[in-house]
Amino acid sequence: MLTLVLTASSAAILLGVMAVALYSFRKKRRGHRLPEGVFVGALGLGFPSVALLALLIYALLLSDAWVGRTRTPELTVDAVAAQWGWTFSYPDAPGAPDSENVLHLPAGVPVAFRVTSTDVIHSFWIPRLGGKIDAVPGRINTIMLEADAAGAMGGLCAEFCGVGHSLMDFEVRVHEPDGFAAVLSGLEGA
Repeated sequence: MLTLVLTASSAAILLGVMAVALYSFRKKRRGHRLPEGVFVGALGLGFPSVALLALLIYALLLSDAWVGRTRTPELTVDAVAAQWGWTFSYPDAPGAPDSENVLHLPAGVPVAFRVTSTDVIHSFWIPRLGGKIDAVPGRINTIMLEADAAGAMGGLCAEFCGVGHSLMDFEVRVHEPDGFAAVLSGLEGA
């Protein structure tokens, strides 16, 4: 919803500013003529500034941090990048095997990803979930993501990390919560 509101509002601001610019180039103006400074200042600068400020306030009010809502992760996944692949482990599920280039997630559950690298800087990114964070050697960066529904999607390294960079993609399999527990316990094929 926020994306829709911001996109529509930005388009309206752009059209308004373009209309003001085109109007200012007209040679013959009907009716009352505003001084150029007032015209450009009020309509060309004032209107977009006030509109963008209103959009910023709207976005902040919708954000989790602004209203004090915090999500507590129900699962932690360690994502370790190495040239040219990813290893995922599940410390909250004792005995669950690590998976290579296949990430298993439960649907509708907030997941904290602890991301690091063993060699060079990589970037952990699941485009459909909207989160991206760098994987830096010797440092653990954390990001929280949540998949809405079960299904398959792709993830990748979004930082050029060498000649095998194009091989740094991984598969994300989102399971229903009961199916996720079965996959981690090894009862189903991963």
